[in-house]
Amino acid sequence: MKKGVILALSFLLILLICVCIVAFFCLSRDLDQATLVGTYVGSYEVFPKITTRLRAGIYKNGTHLLELKSDNTYMYVYNPVDGNSVETVGLWEIKSGYRGCDVVLHDFLLAPSTVSGEKPGVHTFPIQKRFCRPIRLDLGSDIGYYWVKQK
Repeated sequence: MKKGVILALSFLLILLICVCIVAFFCLSRDLDQATLVGTYVGSYEVFPKITTRLRAGIYKNGTHLLELKSDNTYMYVYNPVDGNSVETVGLWEIKSGYRGCDVVLHDFLLAPSTVSGEKPGVHTFPIQKRFCRPIRLDLGSDIGYYWVKQK
């Protein structure tokens, strides 16, 4: 009986150590420029059937792609279902905000613009780093829309 309990406790201890090691490697990635560089694709991630009714016009009629480059430039491409694609380039940076780190895009305008005559400006997108999942940038968390980093 004692051997069985000792064996079970040993197994649980080994399992706990393995979980801690995995958590350490998944959560310890620093949010620096090298970590954030890459291609991000607009994606609905929460309640797709419910959010279908809540989607704003800027989210539903095309795809949004964002590439953060290592030279601190970005390229944003909006590919509408019907029409010509829109491409924007500018500078990006990482800033610490009250909610954590943010990606700041300079000279950015989300397409299609819903305001006539709207000019490009500075836009801030909170970074969300989740347990062992791709980094995502909050593009519209109220309706579950994010830019998700591609591998």
